[in-house]
Amino acid sequence: YLRWFEEWAEDFCRKKKHKLKDAIQKCRKKDNSSEERYCDLNGYDCEKTKRGRNKYRWDHKCTGCFRSCSHFVNWIDNQKQQFLKQKEQFDEQKKKYINVINGASVSRSRKRRGTTTTNYDGYESKFYDKLKDTNYKNVENFLKKLNDEDVCKKITDEKEGTIHFEKVNSASSTSGDGSNKTFDHTEYCQACPWCGVKKQNGTWKRKEDMDKCQPKNLYKPESDDVGTLINFLYSGDEETEIEKKLKEFCKIQNGSDGSGGGGGGGNSDSQDLADERYKSKGVDDEDDDLEYENEVKSSGGLCILKKEKKGVEETNPQNNHADIQKTFNPFFYYWVVHMLKDSIHWRTKRLKSCISNGTTMKCRNGCH
Repeated sequence: YLRWFEEWAEDFCRKKKHKLKDAIQKCRKKDNSSEERYCDLNGYDCEKTKRGRNKYRWDHKCTGCFRSCSHFVNWIDNQKQQFLKQKEQFDEQKKKYINVINGASVSRSRKRRGTTTTNYDGYESKFYDKLKDTNYKNVENFLKKLNDEDVCKKITDEKEGTIHFEKVNSASSTSGDGSNKTFDHTEYCQACPWCGVKKQNGTWKRKEDMDKCQPKNLYKPESDDVGTLINFLYSGDEETEIEKKLKEFCKIQNGSDGSGGGGGGGNSDSQDLADERYKSKGVDDEDDDLEYENEVKSSGGLCILKKEKKGVEETNPQNNHADIQKTFNPFFYYWVVHMLKDSIHWRTKRLKSCISNGTTMKCRNGCH
């Protein structure tokens, strides 16, 4: 067990370094136009995206970052779950050590061929005594030893998430466990800073101060009844969410939920985006507001995703600062990229066993 855990840690660090190299290249390095970029895991250009102001700028040059981070985030989250399971096994091994010392773990059924019970008991006792002498009698000390693998020590950049296995918090709901970044999504695969980024003296400066980009709607609708309503099935940001969303959506469309066939689409997980004609509410001092205003006029209009405020009886959409604004063209490209990602997952994870005959599997009845 201990040897396997050590080999697992070495393999984890090696793969993390390799997968991050691809994400760094596609999220920060120069693109085909020889310009450095600062993209986030959702495919947004952080130079022009201000999450604090609910202004999002999707860019095709960030598509590679979206794909690379999507794979990396799912991989490292799975690795953390594997790690936590193996960490729990350490205590089981410790109990085994206590049983060996007390002579309670050896039974006649476990005798090895050609080895006496006494010899077997003595072998394990010596092993666990040696383990105790090397100060590995608790899991934290053993996990510190895993940090010393050569490939793990090569991850020295805080942005990449330095390795500290002993500090991983199993109770944490976040990937980074506060200051520990072993299983963090890393700075390269995070959302854009609240107020975007700006390049100064050849380096990227993250703008995190919310006071400098207070939430507000940049554009005011001409009226509530002007615009085109766009319905689409929102599949979520995670790789496997599409499976759950489509099951619920198809269940409603087929009437299998008891509500009758056909309709009921309003009860699904589809979200409404209103593509409305907007006029400027006023230009502030931000450098790119004039550019953004021109893009609204030349990119098919502005799309607003109304975000519901649960627990609030009355909400004025015009003053709802949680609304997300995208010009139509980036919204369309954003939808296409997510649709392709979800389709690949659905085809490879759900449909392959249904539409492809193999040596040990045949297409099942009822699959279309």
